[in-house]
Amino acid sequence: MSIHSIPDLVIKNANVITIDKNLPKAESFAIKNGKFIAIGSNSDIENITTSNTKIYNAENKTIIPGLIDAHIHVLSSGIRHVMAADCAVSDLDTVSHLINDQIAKTPKGEWVQGFKYDDTKIKENRDLYVQDLDSISKDHPIMVSHRAGHVYYLNSKALELSGYHNESDDPHGGKLGRDKTTGKLNGVVYERAIEPIRNLLPAVSEKDRAEGLKQISSMFNSSGLTSVHDARVSKDEFLTYQDGEKNGDLGIRVYMLMAQDLFPGLRDAGVKTGFGSEMLKVGGIKMTSDGAIAARTAWLSEPYIGSEDDCGIQAMDQEELDETAGKVPLPPMDEIFVQALPKWNSNNRLKIQQYTCNLMIGDNFKEDETGLEIEDYGIVGWKGNRMTILPSQLKHRVHWKEGFNSKEMRLTYT
Repeated sequence: MSIHSIPDLVIKNANVITIDKNLPKAESFAIKNGKFIAIGSNSDIENITTSNTKIYNAENKTIIPGLIDAHIHVLSSGIRHVMAADCAVSDLDTVSHLINDQIAKTPKGEWVQGFKYDDTKIKENRDLYVQDLDSISKDHPIMVSHRAGHVYYLNSKALELSGYHNESDDPHGGKLGRDKTTGKLNGVVYERAIEPIRNLLPAVSEKDRAEGLKQISSMFNSSGLTSVHDARVSKDEFLTYQDGEKNGDLGIRVYMLMAQDLFPGLRDAGVKTGFGSEMLKVGGIKMTSDGAIAARTAWLSEPYIGSEDDCGIQAMDQEELDETAGKVPLPPMDEIFVQALPKWNSNNRLKIQQYTCNLMIGDNFKEDETGLEIEDYGIVGWKGNRMTILPSQLKHRVHWKEGFNSKEMRLTYT
């Protein structure tokens, strides 16, 4: 037996789901240097083991291939686990205790942050308001992010520092929440209205980014995630990813959708889509044209349930989208991903210009010389003249035209 075929590790007595129609299930597999080298029955794999092979008895547990998350924010989530209170809890009292814990280790007057608050999962079934956060502290500016990442909650100190006041107009691409009775700011900030606050938050250190990567990689692996699309990577996060791969802290494969402001530098350096390694690759350029369903900021053609006129927020208007997309010629970066969510109709519609595609979404697809219009939704991207759909955001039947083998697939929310 060749030394190159001797496995380092063998898993036996397992219920292995292979996702291979030629061998849907197996009992055992062998690994060498972190890669599969054989799969089959217990007796098949036993034939290639030696006394130096480590053998693990799975005791009939089920083993599946690693999962891929098509839209996730990896490092930003990891960093928050290091620097902020995890507010994914069941009631407001617990949220208050968690933020007070953060305050206890934060010098007076400095920012205190929380994240993963979800108004639909909390017992009180509502947003956080300025009064809630002021009852915790008025000495510290406080910002808590919604789980969806498109809504933020501020106390009065944070509102003061932001420059927003009761007479402030809604900023471009965002909205300021207001009390329905008094019209005063209620501390809820939507979409791009958070931009003045971002510049005030404490800088994230290299150490915190590195620790965030280690934590989030471990969390993903423990849930079965082995590959991800990070749906917006900044310059600092790009550096942390590279350092993490070099020192062994990167435990997931990452396809990076780069922040749109990084494109000129990537272009001038000659970096193309696909550049990188087996663990870390540069993908496309990420833009966001509207919000998220979970935050009720996705731009809809009809008002949200419970509202007469709230159709969400258009974070980028048509002119801004055209101008930004026009700066990203194809190639070198041959993918552009535009986050654009549900149901644009003749009143709420973005026209994705400059690119043509061979994809139809339901019956709501129109194509002309300049581009296409989509009434239903998804995160869409172009690769050459192919449009890519990130399935974590779609809930529609997709029909592929000629050139795509006439396949049909149903994509659902995750």
